[in-house]
Amino acid sequence: MSSDAETAPRPAPAARSVREKTLLAGRYELHALVGWGGSGNVYRAYDRELDEIVALKMLRPTSGASDVVRLRQEAKLARKVTHPNVVRTFDIGEHQGARFITMELVDGESLSTRLSRVGALHPDLAIAIAVGMLRGLVAAHQKGVIHRDLKPGNVLLAQEPPPDGVKITDFGIASTEAMRGAPEVVGTPAYIAPESITGTPPDARSDLYAFGLILYEMLTGERAFESRSFETALEERHERGTLDILTVVRDAGERMARIIRECTALDPEERPESAAVVLATLERAAIDAPPSVQRPPEVRATVTRRTPIAVLSLAASELDRSIADGLGEDLVAALSRYPALAVCARSKIDEARDVPVVVTGDVQRDGDEIVVGLRLVSVADGFQLWSQRFRRPLREVLSLAAEVARDAVTVLDEHGRASTDSASINPEAAELYLEARSQLQRRFYDGTVRAIMLLERARTIEPHEPRILSAHAYALAERFAFMWSGDADIDHAEAAVTEALRLAPDLADPWRSRCRVDQALGRAVDAATAIARAVKLAPWSGEIQFEAGELLSATGDPRGIQILKTAIDLDPRLWVCRYFLASRFALEGDWARCEALAGEPPAEAERLDQYWVLRLRMMLWNKDPARLARVRTHVRAREFAMRAWAESLFRSLDGDIQESAGLACRAMASQSERSKRRSYFFNAIFADVATLFGRPEDGMAGVKDAVDAGLHDLVWLDRSPAIAPLRAHRDFAALRARVAERAAAIVAAYSAQ
Repeated sequence: MSSDAETAPRPAPAARSVREKTLLAGRYELHALVGWGGSGNVYRAYDRELDEIVALKMLRPTSGASDVVRLRQEAKLARKVTHPNVVRTFDIGEHQGARFITMELVDGESLSTRLSRVGALHPDLAIAIAVGMLRGLVAAHQKGVIHRDLKPGNVLLAQEPPPDGVKITDFGIASTEAMRGAPEVVGTPAYIAPESITGTPPDARSDLYAFGLILYEMLTGERAFESRSFETALEERHERGTLDILTVVRDAGERMARIIRECTALDPEERPESAAVVLATLERAAIDAPPSVQRPPEVRATVTRRTPIAVLSLAASELDRSIADGLGEDLVAALSRYPALAVCARSKIDEARDVPVVVTGDVQRDGDEIVVGLRLVSVADGFQLWSQRFRRPLREVLSLAAEVARDAVTVLDEHGRASTDSASINPEAAELYLEARSQLQRRFYDGTVRAIMLLERARTIEPHEPRILSAHAYALAERFAFMWSGDADIDHAEAAVTEALRLAPDLADPWRSRCRVDQALGRAVDAATAIARAVKLAPWSGEIQFEAGELLSATGDPRGIQILKTAIDLDPRLWVCRYFLASRFALEGDWARCEALAGEPPAEAERLDQYWVLRLRMMLWNKDPARLARVRTHVRAREFAMRAWAESLFRSLDGDIQESAGLACRAMASQSERSKRRSYFFNAIFADVATLFGRPEDGMAGVKDAVDAGLHDLVWLDRSPAIAPLRAHRDFAALRARVAERAAAIVAAYSAQ
């Protein structure tokens, strides 16, 4: 960012500050991040002296002396090999104590990226890539250089078709024949040769072993070994023995199968004597390709890097917190629309290997304008890749994220497709919407009621803004489902979400709200269709993932639990998801994980109702005396909305069932014929309570009413310990069959999107 832009008092709304490029060693301008890994980042850089674009590999500041030695070795050995199939190395340098090397920039993707994107390759393409790799290995081995860490991540595919467009890179742990005898075990466990693990000095045949594994992976789409450590790598290789690709790909051809078998022999003496021998055999194998297999129409590399990125919480005063949080979420949404970026969970931001770049910044309001400062920072080395300060009218706050994302993405991917800008809206409506969204995220009664009031005001100002309509529909459906409001809420919600979808079917929020409305009305299959569409449009959203996981996990689909875990990873603040996941573990009888997620009573008053509903249901499922005593003590020490119901449950547990908590549940379930979700939720609790306290016929009535209302929680029906006696009832099997059919339809609807 230029100093002029920083000191300008109040630039015009459309004014933009100039991005200042990071300069290394007074010579190299960093333009974009193009790669990352355990040793450091790789940048696209401009060499001012030679007027060339190069790749610059920077070691992490925390790297030790051995890493510096390897960097020098990489530069030295790579410069010995001059061949079109080996990435050229230019120079080694230092910047503020950190070392780097510059090399040829390959515009394309790694073989690892290609395989993860498309799986198994067409045989012709696999052979062409393999030929390029072998030509590079032949050149390196002729100079006495052994790569020692050959793997798909170190094979680059340029825009030029293979074999010419194949480039071997990263000679960081390479050695020469003169260096034989070094005892250090280095490499990647999934691709390392067995002799390298046992201490035998590697030679050219060690590279051929890795080559054989890569060829196998290209043809099958799967790694031969998933080794995580050198110890397990050796065990796996001896357990599996010879690799026979014909058991996986029957039409691979005998010659290809023999190449893989020989290259991956456990004993290096049984492998081909050189890469040149394998190259000659492989070139002949190309002629033997099955005639029924046609050459794919396109074998050029496609630039599809997916750079992981995380958006940190934006700094703001308490008064501006809702604006900052809303902008942060909108920024995540805008970045997620670029196929080259992978927006990561907030819980991953400390794992620099997984998240190389983070967005950070601050927000403050200045009258009718907002001032936003944002920075794109490399986690590995702390370089500021991009920074910008924006001053915009408050009415443009909802469209600012798309502009920021468009600017920032050029630093990470020059080929990113622009996302759709949002139209500016009235500043008062924008502020009301952001505050309402913040209230809804708190997930408690007062917050929902306040959000509805705010959104009603916002709709009078902007009646056709789809995000405001969606949020209003969601809040109304939530109040209707669980907060005992009148039926008018759901009618208004239905109208609002229908209009939002008409105006913006490509936004995730209307589909999420559609799901909530459908669930409230007992239309679980329609809800599954809606939430699946929302997930596709906004996979980064923890809230949306939670609602997908909530729906699927109740059906018994194993994806449900994993989706709930993903939601917590995406947003660790999503406490309601933690509580729901705890209830799923409780039904599985996994009390350790249940307790770990539930934790102690929260300090925040708005979370107490949800917390105690969870705790009291757990109490019904596991009447452990110590747990019961602890829960009773906590309940009587705190004030919360459902305390009276909790006390009646305690009386039931003490044998006084005249004021059974189940009766209260029955009353809650019957408050509205249209509120199907509330009906089956509280009827299920009534069934638990009534059966547990010796009233099985009442329990069956609760189960039947829950099923009639649209119950799809097959897991509860099958696993709740409280209703175990009902499973032998003459009517239970028919009721279960209805729920199982409904659950299957939900899974099918979700999977179809």
